[in-house]
Amino acid sequence: MMDHISVCVCTYRRPDMLAQLLKALACQQSSDAFTYSIVVIDNDATGSASEVVKGFQDETSIRVQYSIEAVRGIPVARNRAISEAGGNLVAFIDDDELPNRDWLDRLFATMREYRVAGVLGPVKPHFLTTPPEWVLKSRLFERSIKTGTVLTWRDTRTGNVLLRRDLFADTDNLFNPDIGHGEDKDFFRRMIEKGHSFVWCDEATVYEIEPPERCRRSYFLRRALVRGSYYVARATNRPLQVTKSAFTLGVYCAALPMLSLFGQPLLMKSLIKICESLGCLIGACGLRLEHEFSRRRAQSPGGGSN
Repeated sequence: MMDHISVCVCTYRRPDMLAQLLKALACQQSSDAFTYSIVVIDNDATGSASEVVKGFQDETSIRVQYSIEAVRGIPVARNRAISEAGGNLVAFIDDDELPNRDWLDRLFATMREYRVAGVLGPVKPHFLTTPPEWVLKSRLFERSIKTGTVLTWRDTRTGNVLLRRDLFADTDNLFNPDIGHGEDKDFFRRMIEKGHSFVWCDEATVYEIEPPERCRRSYFLRRALVRGSYYVARATNRPLQVTKSAFTLGVYCAALPMLSLFGQPLLMKSLIKICESLGCLIGACGLRLEHEFSRRRAQSPGGGSN
């Protein structure tokens, strides 16, 4: 039997972006190695994505499963997508991303070659306006990993991934709705602890639409704080993690005046290290910065599940 991929898209009040994504998904090449369909989970109880999906269905022969998930939250929406998926493989892509035409083909070929539970690919930036020079030089939006590299849970996310559907046969393997931020990393951490492997495919590229506000220094520093808080909450050796973070914080703070002489890119990377270490120490005190980040994201105008 031919493999079938259910491409899952969780969306919240982003009709224009969703329309662009669906159009790009309609152009995926499959080399006759698999078939695919699309699952759209509308996390808006009013069904704001329904017209976009209906218009797309009228123009394409690709099967689209559209469902409304009224309970807000990306983990809930992802779990609903999994329950609606009919394929033996499940791909996730965010509603503010656009894939290359060979996106699915690359993910599928890598999964077949390495015989793993999942394959992740790069998410590169698509800027709506010209970003500051320091953003481009620091390459904070980009990362490149050799294809076939086995990933740690810290390297993972769900904005560009292909997974075996049988991973979710056990309901304990679903995304945890009680985690405010980083629920995708939590999922991969649990799967890796159970012995599953995930690899990288550097050619399976998608592009994330980056609005101007994501090019602000405050955006990167806030995310670093949250990331540090998340890491310490799930560290297997918390005292060691706290000790390393305290040491890193002290070193970078002491070196900051000298590092600032080498330009904005290096300065920003240093500040991000400082905030990540500080977030770890704050998290060790019991403060959940990830919940605060998730709350603000949900309250922001046009803020989506992603």
